Amino acid sequence: MTLRSLLSAANRKILCSLHRRTVLLGDRGPIVSFTFDDFPRSAFLTGAPILEAFGGRGTYYATASLMNTSDGLGDLFHIEDLHGLLGRGHELGTQTFLHSSCRKASLADFQSDVHKGIRELRRLVQHDSDNFCYPYGHVTLGTKRTLAPYLASARSIFPGINGPEVDLNLLRANSRNGRGIDRRQLAAEGLACFLHSRRTPESLRLRMHAEAI
Repeated sequence: MTLRSLLSAANRKILCSLHRRTVLLGDRGPIVSFTFDDFPRSAFLTGAPILEAFGGRGTYYATASLMNTSDGLGDLFHIEDLHGLLGRGHELGTQTFLHSSCRKASLADFQSDVHKGIRELRRLVQHDSDNFCYPYGHVTLGTKRTLAPYLASARSIFPGINGPEVDLNLLRANSRNGRGIDRRQLAAEGLACFLHSRRTPESLRLRMHAEAI
Protein backbone atom coordinates (compact mmCIF):
# COMPACT_ATOMS: atom_id res chain seq x y z
CA MET A 1 0.00 0.00 0.00
CA THR A 2 1.12 3.54 -0.72
CA LEU A 3 1.48 6.19 1.97
CA ARG A 4 -1.51 8.01 0.51
CA SER A 5 -3.76 4.95 0.73
CA LEU A 6 -2.61 4.28 4.29
CA LEU A 7 -3.44 7.84 5.31
CA SER A 8 -6.84 7.61 3.59
CA ALA A 9 -7.62 4.37 5.42
CA ALA A 10 -6.60 5.92 8.75
CA ASN A 11 -8.78 8.96 8.06
CA ARG A 12 -11.80 6.78 7.23
CA LYS A 13 -11.29 4.83 10.44
CA ILE A 14 -11.27 8.02 12.51
CA LEU A 15 -14.35 9.39 10.74
CA CYS A 16 -16.22 6.12 11.30
CA SER A 17 -15.23 5.93 14.97
CA LEU A 18 -16.17 9.40 16.25
CA HIS A 19 -19.41 11.40 16.56
CA ARG A 20 -21.50 8.32 15.98
CA ARG A 21 -25.31 8.22 16.24
CA THR A 22 -26.13 4.55 16.29
CA VAL A 23 -29.28 2.48 16.03
CA LEU A 24 -29.65 -1.28 16.01
CA LEU A 25 -30.88 -2.71 12.75
CA GLY A 26 -32.66 -5.44 14.68
CA ASP A 27 -34.84 -7.75 12.63
CA ARG A 28 -35.47 -5.19 9.85
CA GLY A 29 -32.80 -6.65 7.56
CA PRO A 30 -31.55 -7.86 5.25
CA ILE A 31 -31.85 -4.65 3.21
CA VAL A 32 -30.43 -3.61 -0.15
CA SER A 33 -30.91 0.10 -0.88
CA PHE A 34 -30.37 1.62 -4.34
CA THR A 35 -29.42 5.30 -4.19
CA PHE A 36 -28.72 7.87 -6.91
CA ASP A 37 -26.59 10.97 -6.33
CA ASP A 38 -27.32 14.35 -8.07
CA PHE A 39 -29.21 12.15 -10.43
CA PRO A 40 -29.66 12.36 -14.20
CA ARG A 41 -33.20 12.00 -15.53
CA SER A 42 -32.46 8.50 -16.77
CA ALA A 43 -31.93 7.31 -13.21
CA PHE A 44 -35.60 8.06 -12.58
CA LEU A 45 -37.21 7.61 -16.00
CA THR A 46 -35.45 4.30 -16.69
CA GLY A 47 -34.17 3.20 -13.29
CA ALA A 48 -37.36 3.68 -11.27
CA PRO A 49 -39.49 1.29 -13.40
CA ILE A 50 -36.81 -1.40 -13.02
CA LEU A 51 -36.85 -1.04 -9.24
CA GLU A 52 -40.65 -0.98 -9.20
CA ALA A 53 -40.82 -4.17 -11.27
CA PHE A 54 -39.14 -5.92 -8.33
CA GLY A 55 -41.41 -4.23 -5.79
CA GLY A 56 -38.60 -1.89 -4.74
CA ARG A 57 -38.10 1.84 -4.46
CA GLY A 58 -34.96 3.97 -4.63
CA THR A 59 -33.50 6.98 -2.87
CA TYR A 60 -32.75 9.97 -5.08
CA TYR A 61 -30.41 12.63 -3.69
CA ALA A 62 -31.06 15.96 -5.42
CA THR A 63 -28.87 19.05 -5.62
CA ALA A 64 -31.43 21.77 -6.27
CA SER A 65 -29.10 24.13 -8.15
CA LEU A 66 -28.41 21.39 -10.74
CA MET A 67 -32.07 21.01 -11.74
CA ASN A 68 -32.63 21.49 -15.50
CA THR A 69 -28.90 21.34 -16.25
CA SER A 70 -26.83 18.73 -18.12
CA ASP A 71 -23.49 17.01 -17.67
CA GLY A 72 -21.61 14.06 -19.15
CA LEU A 73 -24.48 11.71 -18.27
CA GLY A 74 -27.07 13.84 -20.04
CA ASP A 75 -29.95 15.88 -18.67
CA LEU A 76 -30.24 16.08 -14.90
CA PHE A 77 -33.56 15.95 -13.10
CA HIS A 78 -36.52 18.23 -13.78
CA ILE A 79 -39.16 19.40 -11.33
CA GLU A 80 -41.66 16.87 -12.68
CA ASP A 81 -39.19 14.08 -11.87
CA LEU A 82 -39.16 15.13 -8.20
CA HIS A 83 -42.96 15.11 -8.06
CA GLY A 84 -43.03 11.83 -9.98
CA LEU A 85 -40.64 9.92 -7.76
CA LEU A 86 -42.39 11.06 -4.58
CA GLY A 87 -45.77 10.19 -6.03
CA ARG A 88 -44.60 6.68 -6.81
CA GLY A 89 -43.21 6.03 -3.34
CA HIS A 90 -39.50 6.69 -3.90
CA GLU A 91 -37.45 8.66 -1.38
CA LEU A 92 -36.10 12.16 -2.04
CA GLY A 93 -32.92 13.19 -0.25
CA THR A 94 -30.65 16.20 -0.50
CA GLN A 95 -27.01 16.88 -1.38
CA THR A 96 -26.76 20.59 -0.42
CA PHE A 97 -27.90 23.40 -2.74
CA LEU A 98 -24.63 24.09 -4.60
CA HIS A 99 -23.08 20.61 -4.44
CA SER A 100 -20.22 22.02 -2.40
CA SER A 101 -17.40 20.03 -0.82
CA CYS A 102 -17.00 20.22 2.95
CA ARG A 103 -13.25 19.92 2.38
CA LYS A 104 -13.17 23.19 0.45
CA ALA A 105 -15.90 25.26 2.12
CA SER A 106 -15.75 26.56 5.67
CA LEU A 107 -17.82 24.65 8.21
CA ALA A 108 -20.27 27.56 8.47
CA ASP A 109 -20.63 27.90 4.69
CA PHE A 110 -21.11 24.16 4.21
CA GLN A 111 -23.70 23.98 6.97
CA SER A 112 -25.53 26.91 5.35
CA ASP A 113 -25.47 25.14 1.97
CA VAL A 114 -26.95 21.97 3.51
CA HIS A 115 -29.82 23.94 5.06
CA LYS A 116 -30.41 25.86 1.84
CA GLY A 117 -30.66 22.58 -0.08
CA ILE A 118 -33.29 21.30 2.34
CA ARG A 119 -35.26 24.55 2.19
CA GLU A 120 -35.19 24.66 -1.61
CA LEU A 121 -36.54 21.12 -1.98
CA ARG A 122 -39.25 21.98 0.52
CA ARG A 123 -40.15 25.00 -1.59
CA LEU A 124 -40.14 23.02 -4.83
CA VAL A 125 -42.12 19.95 -3.79
CA GLN A 126 -43.38 20.68 -0.24
CA HIS A 127 -41.35 17.79 1.11
CA ASP A 128 -38.86 17.70 4.00
CA SER A 129 -35.76 15.94 2.67
CA ASP A 130 -33.67 15.35 5.76
CA ASN A 131 -31.79 12.30 4.44
CA PHE A 132 -28.48 13.62 3.18
CA CYS A 133 -25.63 12.43 0.98
CA TYR A 134 -22.17 14.06 1.13
CA PRO A 135 -21.23 15.63 -2.24
CA TYR A 136 -18.17 13.89 -3.73
CA GLY A 137 -18.24 11.59 -0.70
CA HIS A 138 -16.20 14.18 1.23
CA VAL A 139 -16.70 14.02 4.99
CA THR A 140 -14.98 15.82 7.88
CA LEU A 141 -15.29 15.35 11.62
CA GLY A 142 -16.66 18.88 11.92
CA THR A 143 -19.49 18.31 9.44
CA LYS A 144 -20.31 14.91 10.88
CA ARG A 145 -20.67 16.44 14.35
CA THR A 146 -22.53 19.66 13.50
CA LEU A 147 -25.01 18.26 10.96
CA ALA A 148 -26.19 15.38 13.16
CA PRO A 149 -29.00 17.28 14.97
CA TYR A 150 -30.59 18.39 11.67
CA LEU A 151 -30.49 15.21 9.58
CA ALA A 152 -32.26 11.88 9.77
CA SER A 153 -29.24 10.27 8.10
CA ALA A 154 -26.05 11.15 6.26
CA ARG A 155 -24.65 8.78 3.63
CA SER A 156 -21.02 8.51 2.60
CA ILE A 157 -19.32 6.56 -0.17
CA PHE A 158 -17.19 4.60 2.29
CA PRO A 159 -17.57 0.97 1.23
CA GLY A 160 -18.97 -1.67 3.51
CA ILE A 161 -22.15 -3.13 5.00
CA ASN A 162 -24.17 -1.39 7.71
CA GLY A 163 -25.11 -3.29 10.84
CA PRO A 164 -25.97 -4.79 13.14
CA GLU A 165 -25.21 -1.35 14.70
CA VAL A 166 -25.81 1.42 12.15
CA ASP A 167 -24.21 4.88 12.33
CA LEU A 168 -26.87 7.27 11.00
CA ASN A 169 -24.25 10.04 10.80
CA LEU A 170 -22.15 8.08 8.31
CA LEU A 171 -23.94 5.36 6.40
CA ARG A 172 -21.64 3.22 4.28
CA ALA A 173 -22.36 2.73 0.58
CA ASN A 174 -20.90 0.67 -2.23
CA SER A 175 -20.58 1.32 -5.94
CA ARG A 176 -23.50 0.03 -8.01
CA ASN A 177 -21.72 -3.13 -9.16
CA GLY A 178 -21.71 -4.33 -5.54
CA ARG A 179 -18.23 -5.75 -5.91
CA GLY A 180 -16.90 -7.08 -2.62
CA ILE A 181 -20.30 -7.54 -0.99
CA ASP A 182 -20.74 -10.86 0.78
CA ARG A 183 -24.34 -11.70 -0.18
CA ARG A 184 -24.44 -14.71 2.13
CA GLN A 185 -23.41 -12.60 5.12
CA LEU A 186 -25.92 -9.94 4.14
CA ALA A 187 -28.77 -12.44 4.02
CA ALA A 188 -27.72 -14.55 7.00
CA GLU A 189 -27.05 -11.70 9.42
CA GLY A 190 -29.85 -9.39 8.30
CA LEU A 191 -27.58 -6.43 7.51
CA ALA A 192 -28.13 -3.33 5.34
CA CYS A 193 -26.24 -2.62 2.12
CA PHE A 194 -26.43 0.68 0.24
CA LEU A 195 -25.51 0.87 -3.45
CA HIS A 196 -24.78 4.29 -4.92
CA SER A 197 -24.66 5.39 -8.53
CA ARG A 198 -25.30 8.29 -10.89
CA ARG A 199 -26.32 5.91 -13.68
CA THR A 200 -29.32 3.73 -14.32
CA PRO A 201 -29.03 0.33 -12.60
CA GLU A 202 -28.72 -2.55 -15.04
CA SER A 203 -31.55 -5.05 -14.75
CA LEU A 204 -29.20 -8.01 -14.46
CA ARG A 205 -27.33 -6.47 -11.55
CA LEU A 206 -30.60 -5.45 -9.94
CA ARG A 207 -31.82 -9.03 -10.20
CA MET A 208 -28.57 -10.31 -8.67
CA HIS A 209 -28.87 -8.03 -5.64
CA ALA A 210 -32.60 -8.58 -5.28
CA GLU A 211 -31.90 -12.30 -4.97
CA ALA A 212 -29.62 -11.54 -2.01
CA ILE A 213 -32.68 -10.61 0.04
